[in-house]
Amino acid sequence: MDLEFKIEPEKLGRTLARVIAALGALYVITQFPVRVLGWSNKILWIAAFDLNRELSLPSVYSSAAILLCAGLLAWTAARERARSRPFVGWAGMSAVFAFLAADELLALHEKLNDPLRAALQTSGGVLHYAWVIPYLVLAVGFAAVYLPFLLRLPTRTRKLFVISGIAFAGGAVGCELIGNFIMKDAPPFSVLMGVEILCEEMLEMSGIALFAYAIADYGRVSEASR
Repeated sequence: MDLEFKIEPEKLGRTLARVIAALGALYVITQFPVRVLGWSNKILWIAAFDLNRELSLPSVYSSAAILLCAGLLAWTAARERARSRPFVGWAGMSAVFAFLAADELLALHEKLNDPLRAALQTSGGVLHYAWVIPYLVLAVGFAAVYLPFLLRLPTRTRKLFVISGIAFAGGAVGCELIGNFIMKDAPPFSVLMGVEILCEEMLEMSGIALFAYAIADYGRVSEASR
């Protein structure tokens, strides 16, 4: 059975980029009254576009985008298997991204903060968001395991994967660590914290969008080289 790949990478990338830009703009607009005028962040039309809130529209989008990547990876695994090519690496990534989609929607990693802070005494320091510790270890382990897989990919796909990974990790871990520093001197609803949250989420969303584009691009190149 042949599994034809018909997704247009450029169209997919443009669509995701427009959604991300719209969500970023709506966040800025709706957070202005909170961070400048002192309004409550629990007002429905403000909470709906809050990048830092569970089950908000940005959170649902992010989860859906990661789930899209999981689906694209599963499709790629099935196609590679149908053509008697190595497919386990693609299937494994699909499972990882399915978990990340659930984590993004339900903020499962945030639930690790309190027990890890208590165990590691990290409250108030650079590791105030203590969830980054186990996730960073897992990310390094994942990178080590997948390095041979990455090196076997076409050069273009490999570069896109690396860039998307750097963007996502820069937002998810790098900006989170910067946020820990900012929190020591700035209140949670300050403009500075708002900017940090915006940078963090935009980087994460952009990394996922680029990764989705890269998978679709690989599928197109793979079809052309048959």
